[in-house]
Amino acid sequence: MKMKATVPKVTLWTINSILALAGLVVMNIYVLRTCKQCVFFGHIQEVERIFTSGSMIWCMFIMSGCFVSFGTGLVVLLGEFRKFKNVMSFFNQSSNFLILRASLLWTFLAAIVSAVGFFTWCQSFKVNSCFKNASQDWHAFTPKHSDCFGASAWQILLNVFLWGSFLLQSLSWFHYL
Repeated sequence: MKMKATVPKVTLWTINSILALAGLVVMNIYVLRTCKQCVFFGHIQEVERIFTSGSMIWCMFIMSGCFVSFGTGLVVLLGEFRKFKNVMSFFNQSSNFLILRASLLWTFLAAIVSAVGFFTWCQSFKVNSCFKNASQDWHAFTPKHSDCFGASAWQILLNVFLWGSFLLQSLSWFHYL
């Protein structure tokens, strides 16, 4: 009976860890691709060809949300396997619950910041749509080397990973109760 109860938990946290790791990879590629500028909460003036990036703190917060989700997933998965039972025996039951809630809250806040930042960036487009930003000549924008080709696709992918991770953590949390 114990094995059947832990299989869904292991499955949920494995998929959660994969989504969080994928979110970290996408976020790193995305920040490097946009020349180390955070597009979240950024504003674009297409006619004047000026791109004002958002604060890098937003991107770091989103990355930290992915990292916390991934780290929590690893700790939970290591604790589920008999070989690593001493990892989770360090924490008592209430500590596990607190860590899970903190990770859930942090992932939720990172997903909210990501979604609102993407929406704000999309709303700043006046001529084109943010989904058609690949047709713009980004090399003519100020500051130089603003490369936002395909930024909307990266942002959508990141939002899918963050919200998926939050959903799986929520399911695990309700399973935990």
